[in-house]
Amino acid sequence: MNKKLVTALASLVAILLPSITLADVPQPRLPYLVTGSIWSVISGLLYVIWQIFIGGAIIMFILAGFDFFTAGGEPAKLHTARMNLMWGIVGLMVALLSFSMPYIISFTIGA
Repeated sequence: MNKKLVTALASLVAILLPSITLADVPQPRLPYLVTGSIWSVISGLLYVIWQIFIGGAIIMFILAGFDFFTAGGEPAKLHTARMNLMWGIVGLMVALLSFSMPYIISFTIGA
């Protein structure tokens, strides 16, 4: 069987398996996105953004690990793996900053 096909199928199974096994878990309701104060709306939006950023960072870490694993000492692939790792770390830092910024601002202005 083709090596790329096996890798693609294994990746697809690895990506879909958590969603299949956790399919019956109810998602949290976000009622504060509809009504409430401005801070509760911002907090609700940041909750959604947080999940997207963390998901992207996890994907970047997985890609970096896969690239490191399959590089075989090839400098171009090692560079790609290092760049994926760096962008994963940058994504985490942006996510942490975006999540904590409203709290820093509210603490600074005394709200």
